Amino acid sequence: MLGRLEMSVDQCIEAYTGMMDVIFDPKDKKKLPFKIRNGKVQPQYKTKHMEQAIKQVMSNAGWTSDDRFRGSKNSSCKTVVIALTAEGRAPTRFTDYERPGEHSNFYNEVKIWEVARATSAATSFFAPMEITHAGEPRRFLDAGIGSNNPIDELYLEAMSQFDKSEEEFDKQIRVLVSIGTGRPALHGFGEKVTEVAKSIASIATETQDTANTFHLTHRKLANRGGYFRFNPPDLSEVAIDESSKKGIIASRTDTYGNDAHTLEMVERWVAVAGFEKSASTLIESIEMIDFT
Repeated sequence: MLGRLEMSVDQCIEAYTGMMDVIFDPKDKKKLPFKIRNGKVQPQYKTKHMEQAIKQVMSNAGWTSDDRFRGSKNSSCKTVVIALTAEGRAPTRFTDYERPGEHSNFYNEVKIWEVARATSAATSFFAPMEITHAGEPRRFLDAGIGSNNPIDELYLEAMSQFDKSEEEFDKQIRVLVSIGTGRPALHGFGEKVTEVAKSIASIATETQDTANTFHLTHRKLANRGGYFRFNPPDLSEVAIDESSKKGIIASRTDTYGNDAHTLEMVERWVAVAGFEKSASTLIESIEMIDFT
């Protein structure tokens, strides 16, 4: 929304909160997240409602469902969206610009709504997204496992675009901002219910572990005020599909935003970033990743 659809932050919040009740309609929810006959995970909600909601957001923003992710746009901001391949569970970077070394024009043909669906295909909630090009189908899932905090993917992608070594690139970064999702109660991952159960703990800890590791491995960048991490705490009881708890999310996020330590970090970030558009913004899970 922020990058490819060129929406404002306020427009994104309004669109996302409006989608929640449509996508996670309690009337659509299956009683069990798996099939009794074989134990395989099944979508709990209607995928077509997700697709319709995405296309409606696009229409409201002035785009059509036929617009390609690598189509024309007004902004010079580059956008990266992370999803996982369903077969190999490997991170895939959908970009709105051509990348060196690509061996097919698959990415040139992908539509905006298809990318949005791919990164939103949360296992056990929605069916995987299948994108077919030249008769070859590819299936994608959201990046909840391994890249729930995709800061490493963003960093490596940006570094490759600027063709710099890690040390040189860290010096070139003006400011990198990572925005977490408040450590919600996350979904599992796998084809069988036993696999889902085993994955829950790893998803819950991966996001903050990734943030901590990035901070430690880029200490010079962080110490000079080039890296900031914002992550509202205490949302562990809010599951991904509990749209009825929007008020809890808003209230606790406001409390976090008004915390003295958070306000001090925001002031330091603003002082470093300046007023021109030069900051990189990282938004987790559904999210778009924007950098200039």
